[in-house]
Amino acid sequence: MAQRGNQLDCEKICCPICLDFLKDPVTTSCGHSYCMKCIKSHWDTEDEKKVYTCPQCRQDFIPRPDLRKNTMLADLVEECLTCCVLNLQLDFYSCLLLRSDHRHLSIKQASTRLFCKFLSVFK
Repeated sequence: MAQRGNQLDCEKICCPICLDFLKDPVTTSCGHSYCMKCIKSHWDTEDEKKVYTCPQCRQDFIPRPDLRKNTMLADLVEECLTCCVLNLQLDFYSCLLLRSDHRHLSIKQASTRLFCKFLSVFK
C-alpha cells in the first residue's frame, strides 16, 4: 500500500508547464508549483505588460514575484525519484523471477512488460 502512495506522490510533483518532475521547484503565492526555469520563462513572455500571471489559475502578480526554491518540495521530488528507481529495480528482479517461472516469455516480452510497468510509475 505504501508503494501505491509513493506512485501517487510522483504524479503530483510534476511541473504543469514542462510536464516533467519539478526541477528547482518554486511555489507561487497562489499555491501552484513550477520548475524555476519554467515559470521564469513564462513570466519573461509577460514582461512587456508588467502583469505576471499564474499559468494555472491566472492570478495576477504585480510586481513580478521574487521566487525562491521550495526546499521541502525539492526534497520530496528527490525522495520520490529515488523511490521510483527502487521500485523499478524491484520490478526488474520480479520480472526476472517471473521469467524463470514462465520460460515462455522471451527477453523482449519480459523487457516490454518491465518498460510498461516503468511508464505506469510516471503516469
